[in-house]
Amino acid sequence: MKKPCLPLSLLMMPLIVFALHCPAQQITAPKYEMGVRLSSLIYQGDLAPAAAGSYKSLALGGGIFATRIFDWNWALRVSADYGKIKGSDSLYQEAWRKERRFSFRTTFAELAAEMVYTIGDNYRADRLQPYVFAGAGVSFLDVKRDYSHSDPSYFSYNPWSANGLAIDTAKSLPKTCLVFPVGVGLRFGIGDNLSFFGEGTYRLMSTDYLDGFSRSANPSLLDHYTNLSLGLIYRFGDNYINCPRF
Repeated sequence: MKKPCLPLSLLMMPLIVFALHCPAQQITAPKYEMGVRLSSLIYQGDLAPAAAGSYKSLALGGGIFATRIFDWNWALRVSADYGKIKGSDSLYQEAWRKERRFSFRTTFAELAAEMVYTIGDNYRADRLQPYVFAGAGVSFLDVKRDYSHSDPSYFSYNPWSANGLAIDTAKSLPKTCLVFPVGVGLRFGIGDNLSFFGEGTYRLMSTDYLDGFSRSANPSLLDHYTNLSLGLIYRFGDNYINCPRF
């Protein structure tokens, strides 16, 4: 039997070394991240002037989150957010709003879990990376509504609104509700383990009383809100792995 030629053996050596070395690199791939964000909250509901929301009553919120990276594209993010949403008829020029003069302030604390899909490569946080996400959670609410400044003449020619207000005021306001966040984001590395990101999130909610009003305003649509966020992400471990992706 002929022995393998020496040049062929030498050519195979790098492949053998790569096969032994690459799994060790895979083990050190980053798995966990933590982040913080500051958000601008846009209320969308019965007191908003349009479907796009109430931009004259922007409010602030903030949150923290932790992420578990599963592979090149998928990750699970668990988050906690706190903020305040507000709205008022007095901000707009329609005559009927000047007479109705409803307003509200709602404070919320939210816990949610989201699946995040990176359009690119989770293991290269030093690059510009777009991503999308969707999930579910629960929001703990403290709703403060105010109709004390309403003009009584408004209800005299809008009896349906007067009847609706009687129903609304007799109803207990929700303390919790389900929330379903969906959104898009973009992140970019600004260091070995630090990334800057911006994202927009649309939050579907399971209540029409986020603003304290329903039957007296627009009971056909549930309330919701959008938040636009900026923040920082810290990655634990190596910023990327050295083994090439096949």
